Amino acid sequence: MNTLHELQVELTVRAPLISGGGGDSIRGLNKLFIRRSDGRIAVNGSHIKGKLREALEELVTKKACQDEFSVIKWFGPEESTNISSNEQNQETAPDYRTKSLLHFSDFIIASPSMQADCSANQKRLTKVRIDSNTGTSKEQALQIVENLFDPGTQVTLLGTISFFANSSEADATVKTLLTGLKWITALGGSKGSGFGRLERVRTTLRCSAPVFPQTHSGHHQEFSIHFEFLDDLLIGGIKKATYFVESENIIPGGAIKGSLARFLNRLCGTSPDWTAIDTNNSAVSDQFPQLAKYFSKIRCSHAFPVAIDREHRPVTIPFSAVIVKGDKDIYDVALLDQESFIRQPGHLLFQINWKSFEEAYRLFGWTLPEIINKTRTAIHKKSKRAQDESLFTFQYLTPFQPRETGSATCREKIKWIADIRLPDCEQEVQQKLAEEFFSAIQQGWRYLGKRDARFNFSIREPEPKAFHEHFEELSLETCDGQAIVVLQTDTLMFDGKTLAENATHFPDLQAAYKQFWDEVTDGSCELIRFFARQKLAGGYQAKNSFQLHEHYYPFVLTEAGSVFVLGIKNPDKADNFLEQFRQSGLPLPSDIKKRIPKGTEDWQKCPFVPENGYGEIRINLEWHWLRDLNNQPETPRS
Repeated sequence: MNTLHELQVELTVRAPLISGGGGDSIRGLNKLFIRRSDGRIAVNGSHIKGKLREALEELVTKKACQDEFSVIKWFGPEESTNISSNEQNQETAPDYRTKSLLHFSDFIIASPSMQADCSANQKRLTKVRIDSNTGTSKEQALQIVENLFDPGTQVTLLGTISFFANSSEADATVKTLLTGLKWITALGGSKGSGFGRLERVRTTLRCSAPVFPQTHSGHHQEFSIHFEFLDDLLIGGIKKATYFVESENIIPGGAIKGSLARFLNRLCGTSPDWTAIDTNNSAVSDQFPQLAKYFSKIRCSHAFPVAIDREHRPVTIPFSAVIVKGDKDIYDVALLDQESFIRQPGHLLFQINWKSFEEAYRLFGWTLPEIINKTRTAIHKKSKRAQDESLFTFQYLTPFQPRETGSATCREKIKWIADIRLPDCEQEVQQKLAEEFFSAIQQGWRYLGKRDARFNFSIREPEPKAFHEHFEELSLETCDGQAIVVLQTDTLMFDGKTLAENATHFPDLQAAYKQFWDEVTDGSCELIRFFARQKLAGGYQAKNSFQLHEHYYPFVLTEAGSVFVLGIKNPDKADNFLEQFRQSGLPLPSDIKKRIPKGTEDWQKCPFVPENGYGEIRINLEWHWLRDLNNQPETPRS
């Protein structure tokens, strides 16, 4: 079994030094030094990684270092990597879909000690390019940069390079990395003029001891994981424009399970690290037999962001929530039939028309993170300048709440909470599965997201749900003979392709949703009304799924927040089904299931399975009755 090793690196650089990261500038400055979300001044880990890779590639050409395959294995492939088919067939050839095996933290400015002051009185350094023909200043080539350090000042950068390896591999890796670090001549974003000259490298290797998070005693079938991130987080990847990638606020359960699967493979030495965790994965199965056997059946909910002092996950705002024009309060119309809805005197605004969600987020327990943008670019190997058409801006989530207006010091942290449910099996097996799960994650699980953000975690008892449910009292008398189901996450409830092909003019969503609820509850519930939105999910998620005749068909998801009011036809039978769905999520519809090849697990062809957090529901929130618009006292409305 491998162990997580951390190479602590101390770099001493001679000023002047500047390392920009695309952050917002201030008046009179073209380039600012990078500020992390916690306010500390740093050099991006990606910059150190790129300089080290460049140094090692030079050493490879001089036959003074490992071969090219080792460099690619450690740092990941570049888009320009081109290996012949013969080399690809060799056992020594790396798999180019594998991520970098090395993780670089940001390198913090440790000395000289200073505050991250961005005021207009900051020292400035003016640079200008000289025209080689005229010998005078070149037009549009004047740059004013932030000058934090006087020329000649020794600046100390501290960071870590982490990797999984056994003891012998670790020693060889550290030796090569140290050689590469010493080969680097300069750091920072400016070339020439003595900027960022690297003068000294010091390293210390530490083998991380398992960190034992707080656990709870008793039965381990259900528990919560609280994630506290140390770095800015990029989740999902919604491209709003060609060179802009937007992050999601919610961490999908599939992303959490994917992070855990990659960690298990690296811990146990499985290559490539995206290999499925099952009984065929001998390296993981030998160390964690029950975890390998039941991994795909473990249900991991989406992780929702909350304030650091909260202990339960928030509730997705129901689409049945409305605001009456002229009234600041939020009401609910899920219990209103069509006639009562028409009789409403005020002008109702559904979420699509809301101007602000601040009060709704507060009411339903959400604390959204501060958002920042970071710009990155590839460097041309020969010119050492920004490569054409390789500039991207990424939207990151910080582990902090947004700054208060006019405040530079409000840095209240947030965390993300996910619920874990182990599959139903014999108690002895389930206990062993829980022990293996806890034992594994304590041995170095700490990276998540598209940029491998570091996190600390703790295991907690499941907390009481935010917003009381009187689901336990489900009956014809106590709940008006109805069950109000609110989707907490996006859910796959029908096959969009089949629905579209069978539609005469427009798809009949009422019929599609009625068929779903009739099917999954075996006729014990019938759809009365619904408030729902749909969205397409495609790209790689659809290309890797069950495609017919090589055509491209995106999935049609019913969005989180959708509300379904069900009439209870058989309370006892409905109670059993709804309790199962509340614990394990809504199942896939039959028209999706039948297209998954036999012998293939659902998650391998459809990413939106309940085990990945999709189909989570809440049933009969008291909110619907307490804020029922029909039963509110009359208030003056304009």
